[in-house]
Amino acid sequence: MAGILSGFGDVDLDLEDLIDEDPPPSTRRTPGSADLEVEDKCEALFISATWTLVAVVKDGGGKVVIEQSTPSSKGHTEAFTKRWVRQLIRVNEERLRRMGVDVEKTYQTWGGVLDDLRP
Repeated sequence: MAGILSGFGDVDLDLEDLIDEDPPPSTRRTPGSADLEVEDKCEALFISATWTLVAVVKDGGGKVVIEQSTPSSKGHTEAFTKRWVRQLIRVNEERLRRMGVDVEKTYQTWGGVLDDLRP
């Protein structure tokens, strides 16, 4: 390969030196380094209010909103919230893992059965 760029003077290029043999570091965070938190946020209006479930992943660097439910004219029940969160975890399982959420532990916390998750 030496001498390919002979038009540029004394440039001696060896392409083998340009190949990085080490793979890039993984961008996947360790399980448990982030938490999935869900809040039933109330937005007060003049004579009424709406409630929206908001799922957020928090880690040491900040928080990322994963999903929001449609607004409701009353607060969400515990049973509804648990079902909503379990569905959210199943749909976003790989994304949550990449963000550092311990998916199995979190899913069980919300009443889920591990067999529902991907193997």
